[in-house]
Amino acid sequence: GFVRARARHWGLWLEKAFGKKLGEYLATEQEARAKFQRAMNAGSALFAAVPTVFDFSRCATVVDVAGGSGGLL
Repeated sequence: GFVRARARHWGLWLEKAFGKKLGEYLATEQEARAKFQRAMNAGSALFAAVPTVFDFSRCATVVDVAGGSGGLL
């Protein structure tokens, strides 16, 4: 609910401000892309313990979506 609504709001703001969706904007703006990647990588540290505290053995498929380098799982 809340997170999805905030993400949608942010996405609409970005499109209005820059005339592009996030992926399109980052594809053309190298400095913004680098900053975005650093922010995603920094956020990954918050989830570093997940593989050690969650039992994934019951899961048939696990996907690490977004969040930087894809190195969490």
